[in-house]
Amino acid sequence: MTFSNPYGWAVLAGISLSGIIIRHFFNLRHHGKTHGGLIALAVAIFVLTMIFAADMQHRAQAALKPDGAISYADVEPIISRHCTSCHAAQPSHEFFEITPADVMLETKAQLEQHAARVRAQAVEADIMPLGNETGMTPAERARLGAYLDQLRDQKSAP
Repeated sequence: MTFSNPYGWAVLAGISLSGIIIRHFFNLRHHGKTHGGLIALAVAIFVLTMIFAADMQHRAQAALKPDGAISYADVEPIISRHCTSCHAAQPSHEFFEITPADVMLETKAQLEQHAARVRAQAVEADIMPLGNETGMTPAERARLGAYLDQLRDQKSAP
């Protein structure tokens, strides 16, 4: 929510301001002066910063979400480009001799099997691919996320 946020600088500023106010509270307390309102102010700024960050993240993702149905053929190039160098039966990435976390993503069935983990790691948390080594774009993450949402919705439909 903080690093991948389009307004990461504002999130950092809000968190920093909260920390500065809390530090000021303790400096005053050390000199025998207590102002409980400073803690309340710091907490309020922190909570508002997190609400702002979540809202901006949600808006950015919503703006990138593709319209209409997405097929496996639409996301297969994304998976091939960004995932299968590590998550394959024979990883081609120089640092992996075996598939990390036993998650292979070479086929549609494998992607469906690990859909929740892929969504959590590559779409929501932006931590896969590691260090974004392959340069996965927000639009690609949104497309992958939309496809995984479709899979989830199909499974939960009666």
